[in-house]
Amino acid sequence: MTSRIRRAAHYVMGRLMCKNVQRNILIATAVYAFLSLVYLFRVSQYGADDTINQFMRPFLVVLPLPQSQAGSATKSARKVYPSSPLEAAELYRKLRYDTSGAWVDEYYLHSNLLTVPKGENRGKRLSSVDELQFYDSDPRLSWSVYLHNIMNNKEMHDYEMPFSWYDFADFRSYNRLVSIKQKYNDSINCHTLINPVFDKDTLQRWERAIGEELFQSERYKYNDPYWYRNAKSFSNKAVGNPDSVCASIYAPNDTRFSLPLNMTSYVERARPEVFQLQARNVLYNRVAHPISVTMLHSDKAAYRIHVKQDDRSNMVQSGILQEFIDSRTHGDETQDIKFDHDEMFKIFLNNRMAEKFKVNIPETDSSVYDNDEVHLSIEDFKFDAQHKIRMLRDMDPASLSPHDKNYLASLENSVATHPAMATKYFNECGGVIQFKSMGHHRDIRFFNGALIYNQIEYSARLNSMIRTFQKFLKANGLISWLSHGTLYSHLYNGVAFPWDNDFDLQMPISHLNYMAQYYNQSVIMEDPTEGNGKFLIDVGTSITVRTHGNGFNNIDARFIDIDSGLYIDITGISVTSDVIPVSKFSYYDENAALNLKNSSEIQKLSDKQKNDYVNSFSGLAKLTIEQLKEHVADNLGKFDVNQVDDIMKMYNNEVHSLPNSQVISKGLSEVQRYYFNEKLQMVNCRNWHFNTLDMISPLRLTQYHGVAAFVPNKVISSLKIEYTVLPQYGFSTYERHTFISKVNYWVQGTVLRIIRNTARDPSLFVIHSSLNDFRFNDLLSLLKNMLIAKELDTFTSIHNSFEATTYRQKEMEIEYDNNMHSMEKRMYLRELRRDYSPKIHSPSKDPLMLGYEQSLWDKYLKNSDELESEEIMAYVNENTLRARWKMYSKLYEGTLFKVEDHYLDNVGLSLFENSITEGREIFKHDAKFTD
Repeated sequence: MTSRIRRAAHYVMGRLMCKNVQRNILIATAVYAFLSLVYLFRVSQYGADDTINQFMRPFLVVLPLPQSQAGSATKSARKVYPSSPLEAAELYRKLRYDTSGAWVDEYYLHSNLLTVPKGENRGKRLSSVDELQFYDSDPRLSWSVYLHNIMNNKEMHDYEMPFSWYDFADFRSYNRLVSIKQKYNDSINCHTLINPVFDKDTLQRWERAIGEELFQSERYKYNDPYWYRNAKSFSNKAVGNPDSVCASIYAPNDTRFSLPLNMTSYVERARPEVFQLQARNVLYNRVAHPISVTMLHSDKAAYRIHVKQDDRSNMVQSGILQEFIDSRTHGDETQDIKFDHDEMFKIFLNNRMAEKFKVNIPETDSSVYDNDEVHLSIEDFKFDAQHKIRMLRDMDPASLSPHDKNYLASLENSVATHPAMATKYFNECGGVIQFKSMGHHRDIRFFNGALIYNQIEYSARLNSMIRTFQKFLKANGLISWLSHGTLYSHLYNGVAFPWDNDFDLQMPISHLNYMAQYYNQSVIMEDPTEGNGKFLIDVGTSITVRTHGNGFNNIDARFIDIDSGLYIDITGISVTSDVIPVSKFSYYDENAALNLKNSSEIQKLSDKQKNDYVNSFSGLAKLTIEQLKEHVADNLGKFDVNQVDDIMKMYNNEVHSLPNSQVISKGLSEVQRYYFNEKLQMVNCRNWHFNTLDMISPLRLTQYHGVAAFVPNKVISSLKIEYTVLPQYGFSTYERHTFISKVNYWVQGTVLRIIRNTARDPSLFVIHSSLNDFRFNDLLSLLKNMLIAKELDTFTSIHNSFEATTYRQKEMEIEYDNNMHSMEKRMYLRELRRDYSPKIHSPSKDPLMLGYEQSLWDKYLKNSDELESEEIMAYVNENTLRARWKMYSKLYEGTLFKVEDHYLDNVGLSLFENSITEGREIFKHDAKFTD
């Protein structure tokens, strides 16, 4: 061995003495030195994470980074997650297939909060929170700090919690620009947020300084010269007059945590990535605080805490973050304390003070969701606003909560509002350009980017929203039911259609008012052990106006995601004086209705009936449309042109169009129509959607997105009023999607062609059966093709929604079996809910966790061996498919739904295997629940 080493050393020394080798070494050294200088210069200019610098770094491994870029590595040394293939596999599994509320890592003071994540100082460790210029409000941070403040307050009786939108809403994209505002103060100004598109060169400079892209959705388009030239041609009125919509801020102390500008109004004619920053700036500086923050304990209870209204300070500015740190470090700020929000929430729930904040609505039944069905009466669809106003006015003002006072003011305004004069309450951002008109589906205050090009994240946000709202309803005993397209989607598989933008729910007017009194303008926080949803309940100011009127306020309330602007539309259902429209579907007895119309009950109303109706309003709202027209004519100077126009439209409909129509209400006055509709037990929303009481009641309990929800008594009849409902369950196509009953999912057409292997790709499995009669024998091949073809989003969606969609299919098999007695149906459905519904996982990930875990995974992919990462993904995907296939096999074998000593698989229809025969006409009629 020694002689071999000696001979090798002799050979190397001999080669080094050769002239050519010496010259090559000198050249290599010079090249290395030159590249090193280039690398160091680029790091100082563009940061170590620049694409070219990352490429050069492996060749210059002996070179230390400049101290400013290294970020004091000795201070910020921390374990990077994932740090091993095993951790990477667990991260990928959780990212793709775990929809629980558990975090993949932990959040610490020094390792997370005080380590600058982006911008010119990224990687630098700050010494205290006083040095923070921005921070991304991680839920583990905000929940821990605010819960600590709540539990340690000294004013139990009159406590109001501090509040800042910066701590509760998502400002991550906004903070990217904040992180470089000092370096680029010349280009970050009012023009930045007013121009319809960003300047491409400026955007690239910003992103080099930030260390990451400013936004992700359609970022690639800025690299397309043709697109960019066209986009730059867009303009708006504000470009030439920025002072009309934006004010610059020059004092540095006033721009901590924000940009050096203050938008005073929105400029909608801008692309989504620009308008996103506008909306966040307005939210930070101008949008009013909510009245309260409500924390949910799953679907069991709600804890409402009033908010300070006169202070916009965030947790750093108000000092409550430092108070939390001091309580943990006891003066030793070198400790890297953990923000354990789950533990803090458990402590809060077990604290006696929690009872002080717990909401109990006297008029509701908190156990209503424990019933198989809920019977409503016509009284649930009526509301005496004047009586409620008198009750609240008679109470001691000191005993009224902020919510009570807000509700009283809203009622007083509403009863005095004539339907023809109600101003539009909700504001969407429909003017955002190059956004496929999707701005009409976003609340303007909370718009936070496009989202529409990331179907997984979009679905995750919708899922979080509907699950949290349903848990909120159940916790408070509030009654609502699925309606319109949301009800239609439930019919098939118990989750939303993949192409839907929002949800539609209806509430009886009585329960809409309960929600308005106790929760209007409250931010609802999802249980932190289940997810991170944050939503504003926003009820309009004209909820006693129950007719269509000028059509500006068809929606009564919204449940708004404050991190995206997406929302649930909530409409109140009540007895009204609106005209029953002609329908393609006969949902009431016309002969009986005609007899009622001509009876003395309607034709000869008593004076009391007339007075009761008129006195339910006040001011101009008491006037009929004919009287209002005359009043306006006499006082023309008091009304603007738009109001006059709206009044005349309503007058023409009432006086000229209605008498010539074929509707059943023709010839009846407004007050007569009200009592006519009441006697018919006909109820409606403000957008002319009518139902009879027996179509709605009794409401039936089901599961939607894996949580308890109600559907109307007659689902098919309700849907047929609006839609053409196909009679069969099984193969269907709509909106470029195809429903496959074997996987209970609507698969996108382009994806379906690939995974069915219609092109006969030799790398994919052959699918033998047709879509119309898809056989179990081809199911495994179809699922494997999804993995081979890397259609992972489709596979993930089908996998994660398995419990929810399979539950709905079994429920349907029982509901629509006409050979089963009603008592048997109720018994089996009760067993299904009792034993299987608790096993239903959320069909989508929490959107915040999805984004967080995706960023961790992207960083791992960036720095890992490509072959290794491919092997990790393949390993996790195949294991997941193997486990899921066991469940499909149980479903096929009839052993999935075991209840005590028997299987529900053997009960009802067999739609999983025989949808083409047994599901042929099940949607032709409503499910029968009476013999």
